[in-house]
Amino acid sequence: MLRPGMTTTTDAPDTPETPKPPDSTSETKASRLAAFRAHSFGPASEQPYRRRTSDWVRLAIGIGILAFAIWHQDDPGTFERNLFTTLNGLPNQLESFFRLLYSLGALWALGLVVVAALVGRRWRLARDMAIGGVVAWVLGRLIGTLVVESSSLQHALDVVTRIGDDSVAFPAVRLAVIVAVISVASPYLTRPVRRLGQLLVLLIAIASLYLGTTLPDGLLAAVALGWAIAALVHLGFGSPGGRPTAAQVQATLSELGVDARDVHLLPVQPRTGTAMSARDDTGELMVRVLGRDEADAQLMSKF
Repeated sequence: MLRPGMTTTTDAPDTPETPKPPDSTSETKASRLAAFRAHSFGPASEQPYRRRTSDWVRLAIGIGILAFAIWHQDDPGTFERNLFTTLNGLPNQLESFFRLLYSLGALWALGLVVVAALVGRRWRLARDMAIGGVVAWVLGRLIGTLVVESSSLQHALDVVTRIGDDSVAFPAVRLAVIVAVISVASPYLTRPVRRLGQLLVLLIAIASLYLGTTLPDGLLAAVALGWAIAALVHLGFGSPGGRPTAAQVQATLSELGVDARDVHLLPVQPRTGTAMSARDDTGELMVRVLGRDEADAQLMSKF
C-alpha cells in the first residue's frame, strides 16, 4: 500500500460509469446529453485554471514562425512553388469537394462555440473561443493589409484560383480563425474531439492550396497566428487541466486492487499530472494521476 510521500501512477479513464436505465423519456434525454458532454468536453471539473509554461513556449514559437513567414512571404522557394503547383493542379473534379470542405471549416469553428455554450454549458469556453476567433480575424486582416498590399506577392506565381479571386491571401485568415478556435478549445476537449479538429485543419489547408486562395507561406503564417493567439488567450484567462474526476480515480484504484475512499484533489498541484489524496483502512494514500485528456501530462516525455 502507498503512504504519504509515495505515489502510484494510473491512467484514469475519461468515460463516466454507465448510468442506470432511466425511468422516463426525459431522463433518457438528460442521460444522452450528459454522455455527449462527457465524451466531447470531458467529465472532469475544469478548476483550478492554470497558466502553463507550455503556453508561453507556444506563444514564443508562434510569434517566431509568424515573423519568419512574413519575412519570407514575398520570396517563395522551390519547395513552396512545387507544393502549391502539385495541390493546385489536382483534377477539377475535386473542386466541389474542396469548396464544401473550405466552407465547412468556418461552420465547424462557429459550431464549436455554439455547442460549447448551448449544449455543453461551457460559457467560459465559448467566451474564450469567440475572443480567439475575433482576434485572429482582426490581426489576420491587419497583417494582410500591412504586409501584402505593399508587396508583389500576388505576382510571384501565376496563381490559378478557383473561387473567383485574383489575389493570394496572406495569411490565410479563415484558417487562422479555425486554428485559433480549435486551439483555444483544445484543453477543454477530449482527445478524440481534438484529433478531429486537427484533421480538419489539415484538410482545410490542402483545400486552400487547391483552391488557390493562399500560398504555403500564407498557411504557415495562419497556423502560427492562430496557435499564438490561443496561447495568449490561455495565458490571459487560464485553462483547465482536463484531469479525471475523483470518482473516476476511485473507480480506477478499485480496478487496481486499492480499496480507496475519500478521494479528493490536493490544493497544490504539480506541473505535470494530477495529485490526489485518498484513504484506505490503514491510512492516507497519495496518488499521481495521468488522465487521457489531461493537457501537458508528461509533455517532455511525449516530446
